[in-house]
Amino acid sequence: MFLEAFRKSGNLSASARRAKATRQGVYERLERDEGFKAAFDDAKRDANESLETEARRRAVTGVLEPVFYQGEECGRIRKYSDTLLIVLMKGNMPDKYRERVTNEHTGEGGGPIEYKHSGHVDLTGLTPEELMRLYNEEVNTPS
Repeated sequence: MFLEAFRKSGNLSASARRAKATRQGVYERLERDEGFKAAFDDAKRDANESLETEARRRAVTGVLEPVFYQGEECGRIRKYSDTLLIVLMKGNMPDKYRERVTNEHTGEGGGPIEYKHSGHVDLTGLTPEELMRLYNEEVNTPS
C-alpha cells in the first residue's frame, strides 16, 4: 500500500500515513530490505516522471484559466508556464541551457593571491590529514 501511494504522490510522509506506517519505519526498511529499496526506487522514478509529464503539459500545452467579466465567467484563456519550460530545457539539455558562472579568487585589492612558504617542500606523498595539519600550522603561524 505504501509503494502504491508513494508512486502516485511522491510524498513519503503522506504515503507512510496512508499505509499506517511511520517515516522512520520506511527508512529503516529501506536500509535492511534490498527488494523493498529496489521497489521504492522504481516508485520514485514513476513519481518523478509524473511530475515531469505535468510540468511539460503546463509548459507546452498550457492550462485553461477562466476569464471573468462583472463577476461572471465569460470565457477561458490558455496560459503557459515559461518558467517550467526553462527548467525542462535546462534539465534535458544542460550543455546548451545551463547557467554559466565563472568564479575567480583574488588576493587583497583584487591582486594575485600570495602564498608565503619557507622553501620547496614535496607534498606528493602526504596523506590528506598530514596536508591539513601542515596547512593549519602555516595559517596559524604568526608572520
